Parts: sequence; C-alpha cells; structure tokens
Amino acid sequence: MAELDRALPFQALAEQSIIVKLFMHPEMFPDVEKKLMPSDFYMKKFEITFDAMKTVNMELNGIDYASVMNRVKQTLTETEFKNYTDELESFIKAFPDSNNMDDWVTLVRDSSMLRKIAKVSSEIEASALERGADVNLVLDNAEQKIWELRNNRDSNEFVTIHDALMETFKHIELFKTNPEEAAGIPTGFSAIDDTIVGLGKGDLVFLGARPGMGKTSFALNIATNVAKNTGKAVAIFSLEMSAEQLATRVLASEAMVDSYSLRSGKLTGNDETQIGYTAAQLSKMNIFIDDTSGITVMQMKSKLRRLKNLGLVIVDYLQLVSSDKKIENRVNEVSEITRSMKIMAKDLKVPVICAAQLSRSNEKRGSGDRKPMLSDLRESGSIEQDADIVMFLYSDKYYDKDNVNPEKANVVQCMIAKNRHGSIKTIDLAWSPQYTKFSTLATNISENE
Repeated sequence: MAELDRALPFQALAEQSIIVKLFMHPEMFPDVEKKLMPSDFYMKKFEITFDAMKTVNMELNGIDYASVMNRVKQTLTETEFKNYTDELESFIKAFPDSNNMDDWVTLVRDSSMLRKIAKVSSEIEASALERGADVNLVLDNAEQKIWELRNNRDSNEFVTIHDALMETFKHIELFKTNPEEAAGIPTGFSAIDDTIVGLGKGDLVFLGARPGMGKTSFALNIATNVAKNTGKAVAIFSLEMSAEQLATRVLASEAMVDSYSLRSGKLTGNDETQIGYTAAQLSKMNIFIDDTSGITVMQMKSKLRRLKNLGLVIVDYLQLVSSDKKIENRVNEVSEITRSMKIMAKDLKVPVICAAQLSRSNEKRGSGDRKPMLSDLRESGSIEQDADIVMFLYSDKYYDKDNVNPEKANVVQCMIAKNRHGSIKTIDLAWSPQYTKFSTLATNISENE
C-alpha cells in the first residue's frame, strides 16, 4: 500500500501555489471554493489550510492569514505548526504574483480525480474477486462508483455540517433572487405546486389510485409539463403500455384531440392540423420512454445514468416492477423495490414519481367512506414509509355513476395524503377523459393540519 501511495499522482507546487495565492488575494477564495474541495489537496497541511479557509470565510465572510492559521494551529502539533508557518511565510515573500490560478486549480482537481479513479478501480477489483460475488450487484456497484466520479461526487466522503449549512444558505439566498429556480420542479398544476413546493431533488412520490382512475394520464400530464416548461430530460418507464400507446396518449392530451378519434383515424381537417403542430412541438422535448416489461430498479438506474440533464423519472407502475433479488414473499419484495427506488432518487438527485395501484380496502368500507387512505396502498407499508409525498386520485363517479352531481361529473380529487415538505390537502382537478387530460380547478377543498 505504501508503494501505491507513493505512486499516486499529486501536484505539490500547484497545491502550495493555490494556498499562497489565496493568502495574498483573499478576494479570489469564493471562486476557488466553487471548484475545489479540501480533499482535493493531497498534502495534508494544504488540505487542513483550505478547510480552515472555508470555515473562516463562512464565519467572517472573508479570509485573512491570522484567522485561518489560528484554526490550522488547532490541528497540528506545535512543532508542525511552527515549521509550516515558517515555510508559508517564506513562500509568500518569494512568491511571484502570477495570474495562473485557473491552471493550478485544474492541475490539483485533475490529480485528485486520478487518485479517486485509482481507488475506485481497486475497490471494484476487490469486489469482483470476492468468493460468491453476485455479478449484477458488482456491475451495479462499479457503474455507480464510476458515475459518481463522472459527476464529481464521492460517496465515501463525509459532508461536514459547515458544507451542508453553506448549501442551505445558498438555497435560501436563491429563494430571494430566483424563487422559481429555488423551488422544486413544478408539476404544472399550480395548486399542487403551492402545497408541495414543487418536486424536490431526491423526492420519491407515489401516485395511488384504483385501476381506471387516471393515474397514468396524470403522470403523463406532469411529465409533459416538466419537459415543456423546464427543458430537462424526462424518463418514463412504462411497464404496462407500449411506447406507441403512451405517445398517442400524450399527443391527444397536448393537441386536445379526442383520443378515440386519434386511435381510430376518424379525424377532421382541423384535428390533423393540430396534431401535426403538436407532434412537432413534442418532438423537440427531451422525453424518453422505456417500455421494457418487468424491468428492475437496478436496470432503470443503469439506463438513467446515461441521460443528460435529467429532471424527472416516471414509473408506471409499482406492482409491475421486478425485484433485483429473489424474494419469495411479495410484501417483502415490494418493500425492497420501494427502498431501491428511494435510493435511486437520492443518488440521481431527481424526483421519481411512481404510480401504484390501491387495494380494494376502500370499497369494503361502505359508500360513505371510500376515499383512499395510506393503509390502502397495496402490498406494502414500506410505500408509505419510503415516500416523501403520497398523492391519491379519487372520484365519486368511479363508484356511483348514477348519483353524481352533474357539476362534479368530471372532477377528480388529488388527495395529498403525505407531504414531508408541508401540509396535506385535497385539490380539485378537472378531468377531460376524451383528451386524457387533467387541469387545476383552483380551489383547495379541504386541509388537514
């Protein structure tokens, strides 16, 4: 291991130059901090110094030699500290005030990445050589590690409370300057977005409903809204319908053309014009459909890593997803799937909306109490546990077509039954079945504190 350590690439002169330059020109620190982490420095004394700079900058909104070195002193021995300060002061006196900071930062960052690649390669080799290793798990683990490196993340590094708080303050500041960017990705349904503050990075959202209630259409409406309004890529895993069937639904919804007419070809001239225009607009959006039957979460994750600028993932639907492991008990299998889905959302830093069928429990409760509850989520309590948000779709018309108020005939309630980010509410949505399209009716009909 010692031989490996000596062989690892590092740029001592560049590391030293960055630290000295920052002491001479502290105004450069905010820009350098965006590009380097303390762990990017190979030499421990420079790593400690850069970390101290970050802390001092947070406390004083700027850095100075005395404050930084006072913090460094707490980490080094008395002899180490004296030798280091003598060394630094000598460097500063003799340092040519050149304008090469960007070059030094690149050298240090690239050397750090090469060290991480070497470390990950060693870990992948070790896992592959383990007796009885599961090839799928080894492959997923290897792919995950390489993906994290490519995205400048290191899953093996602790995040200090200082760094976490810095991100929080940046987010708060962003709300002041650009509230739309700071909020989560909008679903396109204003009343829902006001309640959940958009779809957050890493959120796992379950959309529950009985079959035929419109959960696929609702998920597709959200997918199209996100792709259209943000320009981000949206990935849809359709385990029940083909890509062509899904595309037909999206086209009918966006063109506001009767879906039956679209499927049967009985279109008017105006319909054909509208469909042509809408298809051209949809073709420009970054919507990707995968209709692999029985796909596993591990396979989803592998495909998603290859998409650039990913903004949202839709899975339709949970009960058709296969487990990566052989588990006899279906409840335990679904628990494993939902847990893996939450990890996928967190690792990829994107919201994942997963449609889920409800059990028939609500139908057994009688005509006056058929609205879905969290306990109606079919096959696993882990759905409720792993979810950040749970939404249900409900309509009285679904159960009693003959006794529905005509004014509410095409009203579907979106019940936000769990919301880690705020309140729970029930929101009226207008449902246009001929177009498979939902829209907000603006009024929030109830709220549970």
